[in-house]
Amino acid sequence: MYATLTQSLRALEVVRDADVRRADPAGYQEAIARALILDNAISAPLQLAAAVKAAAAGDTAPAIAAVAALRLDQLEVRS
Repeated sequence: MYATLTQSLRALEVVRDADVRRADPAGYQEAIARALILDNAISAPLQLAAAVKAAAAGDTAPAIAAVAALRLDQLEVRS
């Protein structure tokens, strides 16, 4: 059985939260850094999914906002 995108992202949230909770004081800053990385890993697909859904409905503004927020316009594409 495959997990949905929402289920997968929720699992990442659970891992992120547990990591921060169990971090010892000496490793707390490292745990916070990992949490921030996971936050970005969670928010990017949510932004893209919302943008695709809106674009399918004819509204391109969320897609333009997602491209700017995720800095996709800064990527160099080589063929």
